[in-house]
Amino acid sequence: LLVGCAPTPQRAVVCEWREPYQRAISLFLADRTRALVGHNFYYDHGAFTRNGCTINARCYDTITAEARLFPPQAERKRESDPEAGKKRFKIKWHSLQNSVLRGWDGEMPWKRVEELDWVRAAYQVAFPSYSVFDWSKLYCAIDVLKTRRLIEDQRERMEAL
Repeated sequence: LLVGCAPTPQRAVVCEWREPYQRAISLFLADRTRALVGHNFYYDHGAFTRNGCTINARCYDTITAEARLFPPQAERKRESDPEAGKKRFKIKWHSLQNSVLRGWDGEMPWKRVEELDWVRAAYQVAFPSYSVFDWSKLYCAIDVLKTRRLIEDQRERMEAL
């Protein structure tokens, strides 16, 4: 329903998935000279494809880089579990919010604003001039700004390895 991008590290643009934005975004995605950064972009790739977009832009997925920098730790299931003894991985370990909160101090949790009272309270304090009806756009804007910042941080960390 919404698409966001961060043309600069301090600016996000969020628009509804409708014309004329849909056509502009489709042209951007089809441009081989462009670079696209996303967090778990393979999920978004499917949505864009189902909506008629051809993606030729070079894609960088921050979830892949995060997995290289912070490999997941297997945990054992509880003994009361019928599958006890089998190892499983925590998928949330590499979520965008966990990646951001793991790496930077003082970041506000912004995910699940529709269902968590304490996240809604954080939005009310951080964005007092925005209506609750604007929170989905704020959420999208925060996502793309954090993703842009995350890829820059990941590049520095990868170079240090």
